[in-house]
Amino acid sequence: MLAAAAEVDAEFVLALGADADLAGFGRLPANVRPVGWVPLHHLLPGCAAVVHHGGSGTTMAALGAGVPQLVLPHGADQFINGHAVQRQGIGVCREPDEVEPALVTGLLHDVPMKEAARAAAARMAELPAPADLVGRLVLATTGASVS
Repeated sequence: MLAAAAEVDAEFVLALGADADLAGFGRLPANVRPVGWVPLHHLLPGCAAVVHHGGSGTTMAALGAGVPQLVLPHGADQFINGHAVQRQGIGVCREPDEVEPALVTGLLHDVPMKEAARAAAARMAELPAPADLVGRLVLATTGASVS
């Protein structure tokens, strides 16, 4: 991904954990800015797209932000999430060795994909928040109401 980023006319934020070791990445392209831990719900609304591993939290954060996704899964439920993103037309799922500058540039400029991502975010925003469902879940499982 970093090699492709070097050839794409865009700025990239490499959001890593607080204790991430940048040494393993080698020299970063000039258009890639590494940062420590950043809450994705603060970062994503300002992004044109997101590249991630396909974890459930990142996939849902990107969905909520309405940004197209490039999912590069490598384990667990990540392949399921990546394929779901692609089926919904809100992103693409690829193997890391399939990432090329044209793929990334296409993701940034794909108008139907951007519109689908925004529409999915709007549908998601209409759903009740998890906290709003707690009372219903407790009642359904225990018969007791929650005040």
